[in-house]
Amino acid sequence: KYNEDGSQVTGNYVAGKTVEITYVYEKTEEPVEPPVEEGSFIEHHIYITKDKDGKEIKREVVDKPVQKGTEKETYSTGKDEKDGFKFVKVENPVNEPKYNEDGSQVTGNYVAGKTAEITYVYEKIEQPGNPIEPGNSSDTTQPNEHETPSNSTQSKRKLPKAGYDEEILRLAASAVMIASGFGLSIKKKRD
Repeated sequence: KYNEDGSQVTGNYVAGKTVEITYVYEKTEEPVEPPVEEGSFIEHHIYITKDKDGKEIKREVVDKPVQKGTEKETYSTGKDEKDGFKFVKVENPVNEPKYNEDGSQVTGNYVAGKTAEITYVYEKIEQPGNPIEPGNSSDTTQPNEHETPSNSTQSKRKLPKAGYDEEILRLAASAVMIASGFGLSIKKKRD
């Protein structure tokens, strides 16, 4: 005795017989969303220092931290002028990043599975002469009207401070004094 819909039912035993029934079940799982694939964006900045003749004398490459996100998220990018460097151009776009030719700030969407890159280039012209470093302006002196330039330059020239040398000499002297005291102590014990 059974119901097709599997609902509860009562039945009678049959003498000398084994009565059987089988119920079949199925489990349906919720569909699993595939993981969302991220894209990334890298910004490179090249700071070039040139001499007055336009010859490159120094190059510094700064890579900003990698930005990551889904296709629904955005990254921002733009020039980063610093320390007298002027923006010159944008170069080497990789995987079609969003950018402005003038280096102005812009946002773009990440592309799943791809790394977009852009490079900003800056230049600074090193001026001729020896620029005075901050804090050292008091070391430069002008000759007075009674001195000749050659005498004043020689007499007013200062040597760099040797703080580490003085400290090393003090440490060495201390070490000699300690060693001498230790030697005297051992000699007294022997006597």
